[in-house]
Amino acid sequence: MKTVDLGAVSTGHTPIAAEAVTNELTDAWKSDDIPLRQRALVHRELGALYKGGDVTPFKVLAEALAPLLAARRNPGETSLLEIGCASGYYLEVLRFLLDRPLPYTGVDYSAPMIAMAKAYYPQGNFLVADGANLPFPTGAFDGAISSGVLLHVPNYPAHIRETARVAREFVILHRTPVCRARPTAHLRKKGYGVDMVELLFNENELVQLLGEAGLSVVSGIQFHGDERTDEYGVTYVCKK
Repeated sequence: MKTVDLGAVSTGHTPIAAEAVTNELTDAWKSDDIPLRQRALVHRELGALYKGGDVTPFKVLAEALAPLLAARRNPGETSLLEIGCASGYYLEVLRFLLDRPLPYTGVDYSAPMIAMAKAYYPQGNFLVADGANLPFPTGAFDGAISSGVLLHVPNYPAHIRETARVAREFVILHRTPVCRARPTAHLRKKGYGVDMVELLFNENELVQLLGEAGLSVVSGIQFHGDERTDEYGVTYVCKK
């Protein structure tokens, strides 16, 4: 397993025009170079988790899910779809933090990521799929988690509609970067050393798109905030 420089995971954010976003930037996560680099970071975070540490992304998602599960008659039977599952580590994390196995399916548009997920978690259900065109019937899952995906897809309205379509009861938009006093911005950056696109969403626009997809925001867990730069990180819990 490679080591990872935490200071180089996400760097060089530069504003670009929406029309300057190329296929190369949107397809960046399909790179063969990213999975091992990201998994090195995941290994570090899993190690901290099992030693009793608070790993913010893990803790926030578990906190978002816990009340949704508690409100169900059979919480352990709640079927989940994770869109943008990467190497599948939330299958492990959620089982540990929620103290229960859950029927879980993970999809990612990166074939190398899905290959790694299957290698680490052979008991899991993983497949390559585009979040804007999911291969599942309407209402196939009790809940869907959009796992840090929207910020990398300029066609995010289509992703939101598809996420809402396949979820019967709830949707969680995990680790969503937003601003509150300016329009949605497109940025070019390096993620794990690979050039890619990242979006910073105007929160009002995002909430409106969720509403148009039939989703109501019932809570938001803000895990990062900087009023000076007008940049926030929020995990949104939505119900249908």
